[in-house]
Amino acid sequence: MSEALSTFLTDPLLLSITLPDGASGLFPRALVYDAADSLVATRDLVEVGGTGRYTDVGFTPAAVGTFTALFVVYTDAGHTIESDFYEHDQDSFAVSHRSIAAETTAAAGSTATEIRTALAQADDFF
Repeated sequence: MSEALSTFLTDPLLLSITLPDGASGLFPRALVYDAADSLVATRDLVEVGGTGRYTDVGFTPAAVGTFTALFVVYTDAGHTIESDFYEHDQDSFAVSHRSIAAETTAAAGSTATEIRTALAQADDFF
């Protein structure tokens, strides 16, 4: 497992694994757990172009915190036969609030007051 990947509350998690041998035609699944080790999502991953890379971007956390995705590879579409060739893998995600004002301020080099003023002037224009 590597360092936790940072993301924002409004963004879906990129759940992704690449099988070391590039095998295709398998059926990986991601089991997503919250910090209390409660299962919050089960996501089936889809292969990307016969490369042995499987992904899913359909899960957006409903709360801030740390989430862990446990990846399990199955040999059948029904997810009943776990592959004995691939070990479980996992990723951690640190989900935080997104501050649009802070992002805009940092990106534009402006203060929050300057941004509010610019938006108010734009409203007056229309």
